[in-house]
Formats: sequence, C-alpha cells, structure tokens
Amino acid sequence: MKQLATKFREQGFLSPVRVLSPDQARTLRADLEAYECDHSLRGNKRFKLHLLTRWAAQLVRHPRILEVVQAILGPDILVWSSDVNIKGPSSDSFFSWHQDATYAGLAPSEDVLTCWLALSPSNERSGCLRFYPESHHQGQLTHTERPAATNLLAFGQTVDLEQLRTSRGLCTSEPVSAELDPGECSFHHFYNVHGSGPNTSTERRVGFAIRYMAAHVRRRIGSQESATLVRGEDRFLHFLHEEAPSADLDEKALEAHAKAMALEDANYFDSASTTSEGAADAGFDGGAGAGAGSDADADADAGSDPEFEEKMRRNPGLFSDTPAPSRLFCYNWADGFEAPFVPATPETVESVCTRVGVSSEDYVLDLGCGDGRFLLHAAEVHGAAGLGVDLDQDLVEGATVAAATRGVRELVQFQTADIFEVSLDGASVIIVFLLPSCLQKIAQRLLPYLQADPKNVVVSINWELPECRGFQVAAYPSDERGTQSIYIYSTSRMPAKSSSK
Repeated sequence: MKQLATKFREQGFLSPVRVLSPDQARTLRADLEAYECDHSLRGNKRFKLHLLTRWAAQLVRHPRILEVVQAILGPDILVWSSDVNIKGPSSDSFFSWHQDATYAGLAPSEDVLTCWLALSPSNERSGCLRFYPESHHQGQLTHTERPAATNLLAFGQTVDLEQLRTSRGLCTSEPVSAELDPGECSFHHFYNVHGSGPNTSTERRVGFAIRYMAAHVRRRIGSQESATLVRGEDRFLHFLHEEAPSADLDEKALEAHAKAMALEDANYFDSASTTSEGAADAGFDGGAGAGAGSDADADADAGSDPEFEEKMRRNPGLFSDTPAPSRLFCYNWADGFEAPFVPATPETVESVCTRVGVSSEDYVLDLGCGDGRFLLHAAEVHGAAGLGVDLDQDLVEGATVAAATRGVRELVQFQTADIFEVSLDGASVIIVFLLPSCLQKIAQRLLPYLQADPKNVVVSINWELPECRGFQVAAYPSDERGTQSIYIYSTSRMPAKSSSK
C-alpha cells in the first residue's frame, strides 16, 4: 500500500486497481440499470446514490477501495459525493480536460480524490479516462467555460493545454489512457488534469465515481454540506453526517438525499460563477434568500422599470412554477445572503396551504420569500393575505409584478428586508425555506412566536427546527417522489400528533 500511495503522489493517479470480480461487477451493473430503468438518472438522481440505495452504500464502503484511500488520505475518511458516468454507444459525448477541484470548493484539495469504478469495458474505443501524469503538482489551473451539447461537464469547463504544458515546466508528459475491465478502478488526485473522449464502440460505457476526502477537509466558503463517514472518526465536524439507507428509495432515504443535494447544489452552482478565474466558491439561495443586510422597502410597482423588464425578457422562465437548475441564483455571501434560491415545487406550495388549512382568515408571513410563490398561491387560490420578505431586490420586484398580474396585489405585499428584523406581529402562519445554519438563528425568533399563541403556525421546508421540536405536530413529503419535505409546528391548529413521523 505504501508503494501505491507513493506512486499516486508522484504521478497523480493510480490505474488499474482490481476491486470487484467480473461477476460482482455484472451484478452491480444490473443493480444500477434496474435503478435507472425505474427511476431515471436525470438531474440529481444520478448523484449521491449511496444515500438512496443499499448497493451503492455498500460500494462506497468497500474494504478494498478504502484500503487504497486510507493509504493516500489517512485513516479518517468521508465520502463527499458519488455519481454515475454513462456514455451511450456510438456517442459523441465527451468530458473536456479539467480538474475535479475546480468547482468543488473544498480545502485542502490535496486531500480529496476520485475513485472511478468501471462496470463495463472502459478503453480508448469506449472513451476511457485519460490522465496527464504529474499535472496535479501545478495546483488549481484556470478553466475556461465552453458549454457544448456533447460536453458532459455542466459548464464545459476546460483547461488550457498550452498552460498545462508550459506552466512552471512541471508537466511535459502526454496523457495516459486508463483502460479498465469491469470491476477495476482508477484513483486520481483532485488537481489531476483528466478527460475522456467519445464512445465509438457499440456498447455503453458505464462507470461509478466516488469522491473521498480526509476528515479535516472543509468548505472554503459557503454553507455547510453533508458527507458520509465511511472509515475512522470525524473529529472536525465540518460536514453534517449522512446515514446509509435502511431500504432502497424509501421515504427516509428520499428525504435525506433531497436535503443533501440541496446543500451541495447551493455551493456548486455559485462556485461555477467564480472559479473560472481560479477563485474558490460561494453559495446561492433557494425557496428563500435571507441574511443580515439591507432593509430598504421595494414595495413599489416595478413594472415600469426598464432594467427589470429587460431582466424578465432575458429570463422568461424566471417566475414560472417549474423550478430548474438553470434558474438557481448565484449569490455573493458578502452581500448578506444566508441561503440560496431553490424554488419550491408546485406540489410543495399547494401541500403547505392544504395541510395548514390556509384561508381568507390568515395572514401569511414568508421569511425569505424568493419569487413569492407561496404567498401568490395562498392569495390566488385560498384568499389569504400576507407579506413576503427577501434580501434579493430582483426577486422582490418580480414577485410584486406577479402579484399585480395575478390580481392579488391588494392581498399580498413584498419587501426587501432582513428576516431577522422584520416584525412577526399579526402573522398567523410563518413559512421558512432556509438552510440549517440560517434556521438555527431564526429559531430564536420563532420559538417565542409559537409560545405566544396556540393558533400560530410555523412551516419549514426541507429541514426541521430542532429548537421548536416540542411544537412539531406533523411532517410530510410534499409529493410521492419525496423531492421536498414539510415540517409543521403549532400547538392546536394542526392534525393530531399521531400523524407525525
């Protein structure tokens, strides 16, 4: 193992390393393709499968893999993420030359690596991984974003090969193809420059990638994420701990996966907006954008603002009811934002209203309202009045325009303000869709609110409020897919406690 670790540190990768027998690889591929057939591998469903299925949870803990990882990273090991890499037969799809560290926002990147396990033959014809030996010694390189329909990287991030070959004279080698048989894997440094070409064969190229890190690795900037402890102990607690699923794709597993992906996405997408010039990462908010900052009133009608109209023209789907990753806002945390804008699904919005029984008798306060979808729906469908508060002036302006367009301007208002300072007086229902770090702060205000009137209700999307646990009456998935969760807190208004999970 020492020899393997030495070789890894010298050249930046190891390949091939036998982990599974051919029969075990075939079984694992069958498990993966059964999952793919039933649940698709689109969007976030191809990431962190070790939180959704028992076979993937066992794979990231495979003793043979962990022996190699421990020799390189040490005895205390976390899994940051996992994902499926598939190229169809006769496909033009490729991965451009890049470093895994570029948008990850993890530090130190020297203590993070990727294990890539082949579940089908991975060779030059099928588009196997190719590594530049010793390229990891150059540290973080500049990447240029060149999105292309056939580039499988989200932003088409690409290293300038001329820079790679000339920078400090450290990398003069040609790339090496890491051909693997099913059950073999490669390991590569987070700074190693690598890519892969099209699959010109008549078979699918199927691989499973696992990102391992030493327990002392942390996020450079942004909100806390979650990770899975697979060996040793975690004395640093830079990451929330994830649990292995007790059953494949059960309600608890779906909920845990949705939470983990929301945290990871919140940092990843903003990292992409800053790292192309070698920077680290930041974060973005969803469903709510809150923080300590401006309290200027933006309640005026923004419909006549040419700049805002131009933004709407450039982003026609900005205030639609269908959330999409491309519409996630990237925020600068230095401006006071404490949560990224991750839109609530239409099912979540309606489920909140029906579960709580929102009516024309209610005044709903949405702390971190984002584009205002909760209040707009509550007013338009259920006749409720309310106030939405957010630090993002663009979202507040858009929500104000939407209220006028949908004929509920007399019922709901939106303000650019700090959720930690706005008054809670008069609200019968408070909605929060915030990250745990922000919820912990706002809970200091919500607990007295719940104690003040037994009819008061707090609804938290995706995360529980531990400080208010004594008031929790019910917890529900928002839909059959379990994409988002709803936690309801009150003393008298909600269903009986027997409905709780």
